[in-house]
Amino acid sequence: TTVFVGALLYGEGFSVAADDPATASVLDPLVMTVREEVGGAAALYPGRGEFTKEATADTGSPSRLVSPGDTVEFRISYTAADGGTVELVDPVPPPLRLIPGTPSAGEAEAVGELTLVRARFAGLAPSDRVSLRYRAEVRGMGTFPFLATRALAVLPSGEVIFSDDPGTEAPGDPTALLFPWIYGDWSPGLWEEFSRRARCVLPVIVRVAEGREELRWAHWGPGSAGPGDLVFAGLLEVPLPSLAWDADLGFLLVRAPGGSREAYVPGVYGAPIFVPLSDGVGFVESLKGPFCGNIRLPLVVRWPWEGPVYLTGVVVDEGT
Repeated sequence: TTVFVGALLYGEGFSVAADDPATASVLDPLVMTVREEVGGAAALYPGRGEFTKEATADTGSPSRLVSPGDTVEFRISYTAADGGTVELVDPVPPPLRLIPGTPSAGEAEAVGELTLVRARFAGLAPSDRVSLRYRAEVRGMGTFPFLATRALAVLPSGEVIFSDDPGTEAPGDPTALLFPWIYGDWSPGLWEEFSRRARCVLPVIVRVAEGREELRWAHWGPGSAGPGDLVFAGLLEVPLPSLAWDADLGFLLVRAPGGSREAYVPGVYGAPIFVPLSDGVGFVESLKGPFCGNIRLPLVVRWPWEGPVYLTGVVVDEGT
């Protein structure tokens, strides 16, 4: 009754998943269903935890932040609903390279610059759980600041379903790897490029507490976010050359009563790691110096936010 169809754009050093613009889901595939089927696309996804794809990087950085030369392990798990035979298929696109001999089951097949890892499991009983694991190396990066992919499961009925990233709150979202912004052609100007688009999403690592970080999707454009989502609110321009070395810097966020209290800015130079607005002051002050010009910091807030957002920079000189 239902078919999920996804597309993947890829080239030298990059790949990006397509999105169905008619829904608010993150980079979701197109859903085609017979008219008798009721409910929205989200209701047609497999239940949370039934078909998942996880990624872990062998690095001391946050597990989703990778650089060229790092190794990533992917783990795909599927719980059979009706038993029978299921085939798991996962594309390994640029800038990843499959490490030979690492797939735990099945075989690898080259299709252009893609490598498909395929594994077939037969004779399954209902509720049986199967898995597929492999490792890949991160190679040179292109202009995209992240990589997002899903695995496919071909069911006995012929239906195709897509995996979910269990490490995020978003249902049915692809599994994302984040790249440092200082690699490739990334520059702060791309924040302005994102802000001009009608709708788009960008994964970021949010430090919600000391030692605790979460992967979240930041949304741009009207209608792209729902309650609880992070939305791009604008760029903060900080004139570092005009600030004295001994001046303390602060941010004052003015909001409507009852609005969201969550606002985040980058907290690590050259990395998509966001911290609460109050914690971002130390990051800005560490950049003060003769070699740093005006900097632009993307500000994301948790939706809904009641009323307009006003941000004011405050410079304090207690000596005078």
